[in-house]
Parts: sequence; C-alpha cells; structure tokens
Amino acid sequence: MPLFVVYPVELDVLKQILDVLGEPRDVEVEVSVEDERLRDVFELGEVDCLTVVCHCKPTVEETLELYREYYEGYVSRIEGRVHVEERSRAILSLKVSWYIDGLSAEFDGFKLKLGVRGGLKKAVEILKLLRERCISIEVDLSGREPDIRGG
Repeated sequence: MPLFVVYPVELDVLKQILDVLGEPRDVEVEVSVEDERLRDVFELGEVDCLTVVCHCKPTVEETLELYREYYEGYVSRIEGRVHVEERSRAILSLKVSWYIDGLSAEFDGFKLKLGVRGGLKKAVEILKLLRERCISIEVDLSGREPDIRGG
C-alpha cells in the first residue's frame, strides 16, 4: 500500500469552474471498454478490454456526468471496492479544456492549469474560487513579449 493516496477533487470543484468558464471547448476521455465488436475490428485474440481515447464537446451537464463517473470509478478502484453495477466501460482519465479571450485552462481532476495571454478577469475569478484551498502557482516567464521601446 502506498504511503498516501491522491484522490481527484470532488465534483463541486469542477462545477464551480464550469460556472465561471462555461462549456468546455474540448473534453478528452480515455475509456476502457469491453466490446466484442471492437475486438473483431482489431482481430486481437485473448483481449479482456481495450482503451479508447476520444475528443468531444459535451454540454456542461454531460461534462459533470462524465466527471462523476470518472471520480466514482477512480475512488472505487483505489479503495478496492467492487462495482455494484457492472459496466461495459470504465473512464480511466478525463481532461477538460477551455480557450476564452486569451485564457487557456485545462482540468484533469488533480490539477487546473491556466495560461493567460490576455485579460486576467477569468483567471482571477477562478483563483478566487480556490482561495480556501492550498494551491501551487507556477509562472512561466519565457512567453513575455519583448519590449521594443528599449525599456
């Protein structure tokens, strides 16, 4: 057993981020599936399940439902619980991305990465949401525009 186990953030954190940023531009979902039709396509013999990665643009509600399924599956795998309801798929990872007015944001359940090239308004709103949390901020100084005025 590891010294400590890291869990993804709970659903309400993603809900708050979605309230500020709106519908995501892209959601990348990695899913483990058990489907005979896929095995037939790949003509693989003794395969229990396959992993499929897809990009989609779900609504806010659909994004929350995907994250809820990811979170519950992750926690049950970590805690060694057996699913009460056997599913033909398991969401292995989920990455939600936004691009709004010079702000890029990427959320994977464990981290929220922000990139700001324009106004700071949305970034500040997000940081205010997280003020009660212990957060680590990384500043990339390499992207700075050169000052052509000589100053």
